[in-house]
Amino acid sequence: RESLGENERYHDKQEILTRAFHTTSDFPEILGNVAKQKLLTSYEALAVKQNFWPLAKQRTVTDFKPVRTVRMGELPSLEPLAEGAEYSYGTVGETKEEYCISTYGKALGITRQMVMNDDLGALDTLGSWGGAISRLESALFWNIFNTNQVMSDGKKLFSKEHNNKSDLSQDLTIEALSKARIAMARQQGLDKRENEFLNIVPEILIVPVELQTQAEQILSRDLYPQSPNETNPFKGAFNIISTAWLKDPKAWYLSAG
Repeated sequence: RESLGENERYHDKQEILTRAFHTTSDFPEILGNVAKQKLLTSYEALAVKQNFWPLAKQRTVTDFKPVRTVRMGELPSLEPLAEGAEYSYGTVGETKEEYCISTYGKALGITRQMVMNDDLGALDTLGSWGGAISRLESALFWNIFNTNQVMSDGKKLFSKEHNNKSDLSQDLTIEALSKARIAMARQQGLDKRENEFLNIVPEILIVPVELQTQAEQILSRDLYPQSPNETNPFKGAFNIISTAWLKDPKAWYLSAG
């Protein structure tokens, strides 16, 4: 390099590589930056295709200690207050969950001999390895659905106790979607107060790739009805998130987003 009083044009491949793998040279840093940029570019190209982000929320933490999240219950219904009377006290429930971050990594050794013998340019595919990071993120997220993890109340995330799982396995049909929509509308808060419902409106239909075509048909088809009872109430009703990471080929979910 001219800035160091040298001209790189006069170095042959073997000499350049010898310097690159010498710890006192600045070549290792240059090669490291190139590798990092290749990996980052590869990751970003796949990260934009990740479709689980409408279902997730990012949060920044400062260390590896367990992080607690608390969810408060709903405000009790307001009651009429007679003239001169005092307000009555209500109660609000809460639930909490804990999580912590983890470190994932893999070390790969690239030797001087490997680079010098790489006549076919195989090491140029280094950039594609960034996709492993994107795939890891997808696997970690969808594993929540696949394992149906136990929550702090001792019940599984999707369970009859949480009123968010059908008693029977139901195929993806208009009738099944109707039942699921009703169940979400009648979902209650933490305190399960009588005649108080959250009236949740689903926005996203989550399916494995095996059900993607069927979901698209249900949400897009025009039934050309002869009577009001034959209309398709779910035409364009939900956004579809389809993923190969869901292991159960028959499982489907509705989400409010």
